[in-house]
Amino acid sequence: MSLGISFILQKETRPFGLVQNIMDLFSPPKKEYVKSVVSWRTRYSMNIEMVDNQHKEIFFIINNYIDSILKGFGNLKTKYILDELIQACREHFEYEEELMNRNEYPALYSHKHTHKYFITELMEIRTSIDSKSGPVSVSTGDFIRKWIVNHILTSDKAYSTYMRLRQVA
Repeated sequence: MSLGISFILQKETRPFGLVQNIMDLFSPPKKEYVKSVVSWRTRYSMNIEMVDNQHKEIFFIINNYIDSILKGFGNLKTKYILDELIQACREHFEYEEELMNRNEYPALYSHKHTHKYFITELMEIRTSIDSKSGPVSVSTGDFIRKWIVNHILTSDKAYSTYMRLRQVA
């Protein structure tokens, strides 16, 4: 029996709770229960509404990912949330890169490279979760959080400044 299912069975205390716990594994996280590990701050703003909204969504998913680890929801739910994060990042990166391309951002190539690196790292975390039977390390969430915040405050801020100077945003 996998660690995630045995954890659920050990926590079972209410009638029909097992069914609810199993359903919880496959349902999206509820916003009101997630402890915020990374919170939106004005210093993260790119002053490009779509980009800021995408960043906020990525923060929300990162918080869900870390929350799922801390609450011991098991690898199945954690993988589901990580898959959401990978998809959200891919869509966001594609949007950013198209925006940079349209506006002839001179550092587009290096920015794309950092995006590719991060997706590769997320995929490696995903592979690691698949190959483990034990709980996911919270250090993976810490790495993700730190990488995103650093990327926004450095690389993204650089193109945001470029766009603002070109009066695009």
